[in-house]
Amino acid sequence: MTVAEAIGSAFDFELISNQGDFALDIRKSLKQAFVDAKPLPWPPTADDLDAYAPEDIIPKELLSFLTKLICGESDVANSEKYRIILSIAQDICRAVTNGEWKFSKHILLCTTVRHLYRSKILTTMLSRLGHCESYDFSLELETSLARAINDSTTTLTPLIVTVSHLVLQFLLMLSMMFFEQS
Repeated sequence: MTVAEAIGSAFDFELISNQGDFALDIRKSLKQAFVDAKPLPWPPTADDLDAYAPEDIIPKELLSFLTKLICGESDVANSEKYRIILSIAQDICRAVTNGEWKFSKHILLCTTVRHLYRSKILTTMLSRLGHCESYDFSLELETSLARAINDSTTTLTPLIVTVSHLVLQFLLMLSMMFFEQS
């Protein structure tokens, strides 16, 4: 091995070592952000998903790294590139936490694909690639939302309930009058 090769190997080793340290630092900050993040209520509503904005939750170190990686020296990403950066960052956060960290992107994509295409295979493929939640998750979510709606409302509108009550009173009065005449 020549001196130049030895110096090159040492430089490569130091570069790889620094990259490993950097990756572990970002992983640590992601894990801490996951612990600190407010959990989504179950079942999440549209308002809950809107309030759970990824740019407010994802660690700034990851967003900064992805911005540099995708945009180069420019610190500012245009809107299209920023959407890509947020999408990749959400996928990374989900991967680091083994799918425990639920982002609106993963939930909405899962339910949208399921409702538009009714394809368990397509939803499962996207889920395995880390882009959305599982098909079973979407069924569980839909069931929970239906139960929440059922528990919080009546199937009768207030007008029907009021009219039904008046009709019942009217029928009782008629029956009492009929029995009094008999």
